[in-house]
Amino acid sequence: MDSWQCGFQRGMSLLSIMLTLGTFNDIFKAFIRPELEKRLGRKLTEWDWKAYLREVDKKAECEAEQRIHRERQARINDLKIIHDFVWKQSKA
Repeated sequence: MDSWQCGFQRGMSLLSIMLTLGTFNDIFKAFIRPELEKRLGRKLTEWDWKAYLREVDKKAECEAEQRIHRERQARINDLKIIHDFVWKQSKA
């Protein structure tokens, strides 16, 4: 199950790459372009758009890694609680 979840999370992080293919790119770009051009103070170039997609992908990958880390940390904390329960209860 863990490998399935990991694969699913990786696949979700690749969503930004899939957006560059086909019509989804144009639809997505239409929503983002006005705000990004306003912040840039100029027209959006193709290079800018590619940089934006790279950053979106990096962010998605980072968030996936952080989620995996939090899940592992939660498992470690659970194991510590179980360990302490077993070992400290037997002393009582």
